[in-house]
Amino acid sequence: MLRNIIFIILFPVILTTAGCGIFAGAMTGAGVFSYMNGELTRSYQSDFNTTVKACTDALQASNLTIKETILEGLSAKITSEYYNGKPVSIKIMRYETNISKVSIRSGIMGVWDKDLSEQIHVSIAGYLQQ
Repeated sequence: MLRNIIFIILFPVILTTAGCGIFAGAMTGAGVFSYMNGELTRSYQSDFNTTVKACTDALQASNLTIKETILEGLSAKITSEYYNGKPVSIKIMRYETNISKVSIRSGIMGVWDKDLSEQIHVSIAGYLQQ
């Protein structure tokens, strides 16, 4: 009886914690966004150099002026500006051999533009599919 009660209590906990790890791993290539502190982040199944190129192409296609590109090992930061002066920055990190994590922040602190960040991510995904 006690063993059954312990099982009933612990089974959902085990399922939940194990399920989160499995779910998070499955999300890596599925195109799921996370939004925190003004940064919209997504992982892409693409190598680092191809992802950096896709980010640059996406910015140029969106008529954003690229102000600076900094490459440091397996990470990069691209700063740009929208036509109305709104700043946009993209951070790219190599997560694994063929997985890159891209974080986009558009707008100023407290007035982030999540929609613009989403549009840029859609454009990046399009360039990576070509």
